Amino acid sequence: TIAGILNNNAEIEFLDAGENGIEVTPTGALNNTVAIFQRFIFDFFSIGQNFLQNQGTVNNSGTISIDFADGEGIVNLAEGVLTNEGVIQIGKSGDPTFIRGKGISNLGQISNTNAGRMRIFQSGAAAFSNESGGETTNEGTISIEGSSEGEVSGTGVSNNGVFTNQI
Repeated sequence: TIAGILNNNAEIEFLDAGENGIEVTPTGALNNTVAIFQRFIFDFFSIGQNFLQNQGTVNNSGTISIDFADGEGIVNLAEGVLTNEGVIQIGKSGDPTFIRGKGISNLGQISNTNAGRMRIFQSGAAAFSNESGGETTNEGTISIEGSSEGEVSGTGVSNNGVFTNQI
């Protein structure tokens, strides 16, 4: 749980975690400039629910790579602000059960800047879901790619909020 400020200027690798891999509270901030990885371990889910659950501020100018979650890859809640100037990739390892829920679920604010790239290879539900109340601005690239080993089982992009695409 991040309730203060975490400035990540190195690599963080998750092999096992409890309910959520990273949980940012309303008072918390995560600033990633290098890499946060969550990788496959043996033959079970290492993250009990969501890999990244944000109610605060997340700034990414590095890489966030998520391969396994029993729930969603990223959940940006109503209070959450997520800014991506780097790379976020979800489900690259492939198997369709590795990200059981949505790749990204947004109820807050997401800004994918012109330098930002969001790549979703696999999810058990919608790849990118902008929920009611969610505001997404995309100036970069959001790609729903699939892979030889997995696919997006639901809708590519689902929008019930405000989604502005301005490349």
